[in-house]
Order: sequence, then structure tokens, then C-alpha cells
Amino acid sequence: MSDFVTISKSDEQFWPLLSGEFSKTHFAQPVQNLYVNSVDEMVTFKIIERKPFSLLQALSSWYSLARNIYLIFPVVTGLSFLFFKYSMVDGLLVLSSVIGLQFFLMALTLYNDYRDYIFGIDRVNENSSNKPLVMGLMRAFQARQLAFVFLVLSILSSAYCFWMKPLSLGFAALALLIAMTLTSSQILKKMKSLSLIATFLLAGPLLIAGFEYLLYDAVSMSSIYLGFIMGLHALKYDYSKQMRDIYFNSKALVNTLPTYFGFERSKWVYLIFSALHLVLLTLFALEMQMKEIYLLIIIALCFEVYINRWMLTAPSFLSSQITYSLSLQKLHYTMECGLLVFIFLSPLWLSWF
Repeated sequence: MSDFVTISKSDEQFWPLLSGEFSKTHFAQPVQNLYVNSVDEMVTFKIIERKPFSLLQALSSWYSLARNIYLIFPVVTGLSFLFFKYSMVDGLLVLSSVIGLQFFLMALTLYNDYRDYIFGIDRVNENSSNKPLVMGLMRAFQARQLAFVFLVLSILSSAYCFWMKPLSLGFAALALLIAMTLTSSQILKKMKSLSLIATFLLAGPLLIAGFEYLLYDAVSMSSIYLGFIMGLHALKYDYSKQMRDIYFNSKALVNTLPTYFGFERSKWVYLIFSALHLVLLTLFALEMQMKEIYLLIIIALCFEVYINRWMLTAPSFLSSQITYSLSLQKLHYTMECGLLVFIFLSPLWLSWF
């Protein structure tokens, strides 16, 4: 039998109930959240008997939500570019860094979801209903503990990189510092749009420039331009999600660029991001002096025009056009990365014939 209890933020039992630390035999599932992130916040919990859960099920669900394209696409594209530029690649350094990055991504995802849940962002957002904490697959404090475990695994997995290239610790420390802006309570509530900058840097220039330094002791403008291109894809996608979630973020008293500008003006901000993407592709083509990349600019132009058509004509954040544009952005990102990899590895393909 289930019991319901409504409790205010000022009550000393509020945080233990929310984090799941109040009982070993029962679980408190928030079913109604009022005045989130205010001093008057009240939550109605449904107290249910704790059921056995599969840790593997929860982690696989988190992994599917970890926006792994932000890691896989820049890594594959960046390594292909570096192979094209330098030919030689140290396999052990690549393996150590990629495994470390994967653990780091999981740690960041787990802790970010923990903070979003605790501060109510995911609890009021209907688009977050498939997240493990919201579904009740795991308690909040367990997600926090697992985030620490994965961070330790990330450091241990990357130990070979740090031993071979001690200065790579600087890139790792910078990545950790930037990642903290995604999980800071002040950032989450007051300036969540700064998380766009963190997403951009972690999924782009820092990642590819870090690989170039790790493998070749160099950082070139071409790798930075390519990193900007990769990072901008991640930024545009996250910004579009913030546009889609503008109502829920406002309800949770979370400030994002769309809540600041409003839905209509946010469309034009997205248009600026789209134009910047075309500019960066052009700069990369000029830097590399590769005519093949100009074909990508034409393809990117077609995608950006088509996606912006759907974005600019969307009547509201509830429109299916926003969801459709998110799908188009994933397709664009996939195609652009695939074509870049094909171009960079073209000497290898041709050597087979």
C-alpha cells in the first residue's frame, strides 16, 4: 500500500526524502512539485516499498541519454583529421584517453542528472520523464555516489596519458573546471545558459585540440577550427532543447537564453548560430586548402536553411516542428562528421586500389 506525504522545503525531512536517504526499505517518488526553487517549495511524495532494481538497467538507460554523439563524433572526426595531418597515431595513448573520456562523460551525466533532479528541473520537465531518477530506477544519492566512482575510473584510465604527457593534466583540469559549470547549483538556477558554453568547449575545441597536443605536442588553428565546428553542433542542439523546454525552465525558475529572450527572439539567436557554423566551415576549408570541404559548405547551407525554416515558423515551444528540427540537427551532425572522416581518410581508401 502506498502513502502520500506533502512536505515543504523548510522541513528537515525534505532533503532526505528527495535524495532517497530517508529509508533503506522504502522509496519516495515525487508526484507533485510546487513553487520549485523558491523558499515556498513543496513536494508531494508517494512512499512506496523499495523494489529490487538492476544497476545495469539504470546505467544502460543513462548511457543512452548521455549525448554520446558529443563524444564519439568529435573523437572519430578529430582522430581522422589528425591521422590525415600527421599520419602516425599512438594507439595506447588513444585507447587510454578514449576510455577515460567515456568514464568522464558518464560521471558528468550522472552528476548533472542528480543536480537537475534535486533542484527540480527534471521533476517538472515532462521531456525528462524517461530519465532513471525520474523513473525511480535509482535513488538520487546513489547517482551521486556512482558519479564519483566513474570520475575515479576516468582518472585511473587516463593515468597512462598523464604519465606520458604530464602537461595533458592541464587539459584534464580545464575540462573538469568547465564541467563543473554544468553542475553548479548557482549555474543551474541562475545562469544555466552558461552550460551552453561548457557544452561547446567540451564537445569541440578542447577535445580535438587536447588530442592534438596529447599525440603530437602541438595545437594548430586547423584543429581549433574543426573543434569549433564540432562544438557548435552540440551547442545548437542543446540550445534547441532549451527552446523546447522554455516553459518547464521558467516553471523551475531556471534562467536560460530562451527564457531571457523569449521564444520568438530565440529563433533569431539560433539563426546566428547557424550562420556561424557556415563561417567556421569556410575558415576551416581556407586553413586546410581542401576543395572537397567546399562541398560540405553547400550541404551545410542546405541543412541550415531547411532547419531554420522549421524553427522560424514554429508557432510555439509545443510545436512538433521543434522536435523535428532536433532530429534534423542529429542527421546533419552525422552526415557532416561522416563526410569529414571520409575526406580525411581518402588517402587511405585510395591506397587500397
